[in-house]
Amino acid sequence: MGVRLEADGATGPALNLELMPGQTALVLHPKLEALHEMIRLAMRQARPASGEMSWGPRAGPHDSGLWGELRFNRGVGLVHRNMALVPGRTVLEHLAIFFSYNLDVPPQEILPRSYGVLRSLGVHGREWREMRKSLPGMLPARLKRLGLYAIAIAKEPWLYVLERPAGHLGPDFPKLWRILERDRVASGSAVLVLDNALEPAYAESGLIPRLALGDVGSAGAPDEDDEPDEF
Repeated sequence: MGVRLEADGATGPALNLELMPGQTALVLHPKLEALHEMIRLAMRQARPASGEMSWGPRAGPHDSGLWGELRFNRGVGLVHRNMALVPGRTVLEHLAIFFSYNLDVPPQEILPRSYGVLRSLGVHGREWREMRKSLPGMLPARLKRLGLYAIAIAKEPWLYVLERPAGHLGPDFPKLWRILERDRVASGSAVLVLDNALEPAYAESGLIPRLALGDVGSAGAPDEDDEPDEF
């Protein structure tokens, strides 16, 4: 089963989108609130005024709180710009919980698998040691961001929902995209990217926009971030 979302635009953007396993879509809209409404729909915090939405075989209600947001829908790897790590846990502890909670990974495999995910994002050496031992408040912003994407990857999701990942990750985006391409080909993961600007990195990576909401070129400048990149 893939992804199907229909909304009439009464309270948010009009949208008719269907993604099958292994497909990728880039949804563009100049207004951040429209992107956030799509995320709320994905998280089942909102419902369209009319239409329907279906997010695959493991869809379920969204848990409240930080852990609920991070582990929302075991089959969905969600990262949005205002998401944060749980303050009292290291990145390694986050990954350990997800590997055991979502995938029943044996304890002896959790450390090497966690390292494998982070290494694929370019984390090794001193940065790996920081993510093993330091709480989020002590980590540089870049490592916090990479930690969130590592959690999404660790879920081995059937669907990735990513808000403005090129601007969020900057030079680390190509590493993330290689992982997404691997998962898309190997396991049929679908990828939904939401952005308010057509970043050059999307063209360079081969991500082709298949759906544009509104006319980004004539609708004025994209909204600026309503929150800083620092968590």
